[in-house]
Amino acid sequence: MNKKTAIPILIILSLLLSGLFFFYMRNSMDAATIIRKLQGLRVSAQFFKNSAKRMPDNFDEVIEAKNLAGVPRIKLKWHFAQNKILLRDDFIIENTGTWVYVNNPKSSFFGTVFIDSSSKDEKGRYWSNF
Repeated sequence: MNKKTAIPILIILSLLLSGLFFFYMRNSMDAATIIRKLQGLRVSAQFFKNSAKRMPDNFDEVIEAKNLAGVPRIKLKWHFAQNKILLRDDFIIENTGTWVYVNNPKSSFFGTVFIDSSSKDEKGRYWSNF
């Protein structure tokens, strides 16, 4: 392959990859699915609390206690898909697009699981308000 044919092929491939990346980043899971997964996380934390008589320090404890099979995947617009739960000292939005668990017993939000996003769903509701 010579330079004259390689350059147009590289340009076409880079445009195609850019388009696919833009399409991926522009899309989100539907709100009902995300909210259902969020409720599952909250229920699993409550099951842990009922059996252990305390809120978990982190979600590894919930998984080890078999109250949750694993962290569910979340995909919001303009974020990569993730299946992790971040730990925070308080209800602070940092716009990571993933799940957050407040694990500080001194916080009034201790035990809260929320979606770390300042963006809105397709109906105009802030993800962090769920």
